[in-house]
Amino acid sequence: MKPASLTLLACCLLASAGSPAQQTDTGSTTLSGFGTLAGVYNSDPNAGFRRDIGQPGEPGRHYNWKPDSRIGVQITHYFSPQLQFSGQAVLKDTASQSPTALLTRAFLAYRPNEDWMLRVGRLADSTFLMSDYMEVGYSYPWVRPPLEAYGLIGMASFDGADVQYRLFGSDWRLKLMGGRTQARLPTPGSPDYHLNARPLRGIALIHDSGEWKFRLGHNQLKLQNAGSVDQQLNAALGPIAGAGIPGVSSEAASYLDSIPLAQAHLRFTSVGVSYDNPQWFMQAEVSRLDSCSKGASRGYQGYLGAGLHLGTWTPYFLLSRAHASRVQAPEHDWGSASPAQTLALSVINLSRSDQDSISLGIRRELDERSALKLQWDQVRVHDMGWRLWSMAPNADQQGRRLNLITLSLDFIF
Repeated sequence: MKPASLTLLACCLLASAGSPAQQTDTGSTTLSGFGTLAGVYNSDPNAGFRRDIGQPGEPGRHYNWKPDSRIGVQITHYFSPQLQFSGQAVLKDTASQSPTALLTRAFLAYRPNEDWMLRVGRLADSTFLMSDYMEVGYSYPWVRPPLEAYGLIGMASFDGADVQYRLFGSDWRLKLMGGRTQARLPTPGSPDYHLNARPLRGIALIHDSGEWKFRLGHNQLKLQNAGSVDQQLNAALGPIAGAGIPGVSSEAASYLDSIPLAQAHLRFTSVGVSYDNPQWFMQAEVSRLDSCSKGASRGYQGYLGAGLHLGTWTPYFLLSRAHASRVQAPEHDWGSASPAQTLALSVINLSRSDQDSISLGIRRELDERSALKLQWDQVRVHDMGWRLWSMAPNADQQGRRLNLITLSLDFIF
């Protein structure tokens, strides 16, 4: 993708709301949008492909158009040069199709001067390099944000406020975020988990000018509600933990203390950089997801991508990795109580995302507002590392390789 195309797109992204570069008349309203029509072939139908953990997934299918296809509409109204409203609705494949879930942005932005901006409402989390535009397929060269790094982000937005300050009149910005977030996350074999997290707090250091982009971000949130299996764990493990059985009772008590999601803290930290000139581009990001609960995903994620600009063609490659905490193994023989131990171990190990992939693709610019992409991914999933996939209950959790082939049409309007 040419830098000029990125600049054109940036003008219609809500991330640029209130930018001093925009000269818009008071009382005016702008309407824009984006979309992706995509089909993916999955060589292993037993592992249902999904773009992120907020999608239900469909095991048993080789071909699927739902995971990457989406349509979004953005509207901005300018009350004055300093005050504006922006909204965005996205129709896509998610576990929840309620109107509130489709509304991914809805905020007032106030910029009193060139250095400060305050936004209040429904906002994008600014922790990750691609946070502001990961729904807009036209804005990046590959068919989707790197699965290993972005697939664990099941939250499309948060409700609250952020404040941004331009440092020393430069191209560097410091952003503080606070609020709450909700999401519906499918859980194989159990009712969906209705994530309700508050407070959410975050900070980001952002550089976005010219050929270079840089972002260092961190956020943390506190889960307010229990997971669907927490009651099962309490019922199964409680009596064993209190039975005074040497070794076994202490192991059961440790599971009761470390697995439940209610009141657990999640922490995301990420650092990313990209460079894009008329000849070539590069982008890399490393992140860490941590939690005090073993029932939540934990580990490191990262990717490196690069490509060439050859007229209207952009060939590229992408390497990505998700490394999870170690597989939890049994510590003692529980005898007749082993089903309770198996339940606890499955909750811990099924939360693991442990895989790596290599991707090759090519992008063809059709015009200034649309592009066609073809991408091949070879994914190696390690034992008990299938968190990013939709697996049938009691599915084989052994590691193996699979291939994805995706053809997509991305456009903005």
